[in-house]
Amino acid sequence: MFRWTYERSRYREIRRQYRAEQAFPSLSEKVRTRYPDPLKTSVPAGASRSSGPSSFELRAQGFRGAETSVYCAQQSQRAMSIPFEGPEKKLEIILKTPLRELRSNADGRWTEVVHSCGAKIVSSTSLSSLDAYLLSESSLFLWDDRILIITCGTTSLIDAVQPIVNLVSRENIAFFFYERKNLMYPHLQRSDFEMDARDLAAQFTGKSYRLGPANDDHIHIFYHSTPGREVENDITLEILMHDLHPEVLEAFMPRQDEPVEAMERRTGIATLYPAMLKDSYQFEPYGYSLNKIADDTYLTVHVTPEPGGSYASFETNVHEEDYSGTINRVVEIFRPRRFSLVVTGSQDEHQTPQEELLPRRVGGYHRTENSFYEFDSGYAVSFRNYVKAEH
Repeated sequence: MFRWTYERSRYREIRRQYRAEQAFPSLSEKVRTRYPDPLKTSVPAGASRSSGPSSFELRAQGFRGAETSVYCAQQSQRAMSIPFEGPEKKLEIILKTPLRELRSNADGRWTEVVHSCGAKIVSSTSLSSLDAYLLSESSLFLWDDRILIITCGTTSLIDAVQPIVNLVSRENIAFFFYERKNLMYPHLQRSDFEMDARDLAAQFTGKSYRLGPANDDHIHIFYHSTPGREVENDITLEILMHDLHPEVLEAFMPRQDEPVEAMERRTGIATLYPAMLKDSYQFEPYGYSLNKIADDTYLTVHVTPEPGGSYASFETNVHEEDYSGTINRVVEIFRPRRFSLVVTGSQDEHQTPQEELLPRRVGGYHRTENSFYEFDSGYAVSFRNYVKAEH
């Protein structure tokens, strides 16, 4: 039903556009000259997918209402033809020595860092030990001794590395992680992992890894550590989900005059760590981002309910002795056709092995991949793929 409704609405939009173009075949070189095709020009960082002037802006500059309707219809149709890349790139840096002024954005330092990779800050929340920023493409988290930035779409996260290094000093970096999942539309990206790894290797004496099969869902990691550094109790869980159920896609679509809190209750998102401080945003024409923080822990969720390329991610550093309940709850909310689990954390004889933190099975899914790699500094990564069982 949802897919049929979506296709019908697109057909009507195309038909209205065609009729308008027949009525106004000249549509104005003045519109096209002043506002070129967004598919043929670079789009400003953080702009919506329907980049270009609003109908109000066009009318304010003297364009007739019919001309305005034609242009906006064309821009809307073109924007809908550009697929959005949901899978993220991720950069995490842990410092040797905390920096008290690191989190301050009074001088716009973090605005510039975010801008350098092609994103913008949407909103922020703060606690005594942690700041969280919602971005136009994903999230940024700041501690006195740690930086975590996650971006999606066509952002170039690799371009944020040097600005961050300039802020913290190369000699003060204890651990450096750069992670990149296989993408749905790699041809739209400005670089691939191999190119990024070459750039990073010029600055850091790191190593590159791939977890998961090359012809299926996998992640790439570039990793650098300072020899002799002790690893603290540290863990991160990621759930990376593809092909969400059509009912889930419909539930995450914006509804007129509906506050984002109503959508969060309807979808079940509100049940995830409800006591944490929340900051969320629903994008147009679709897309949803959520940050939650408490003490020095975070939770972040990003949803791209785009038909034909839907994706959602969940990530947290909340430590649990058994993540089975959280994993099953997240999978129940999004009902993906396939998903990956990634656990990255410190590993020593005093900590629970990662294998015991994860569920033996996830109801309704078959496990198709199980990889584990232990780095030479005390960190380890577990990676698993799951596919929905056919009944």
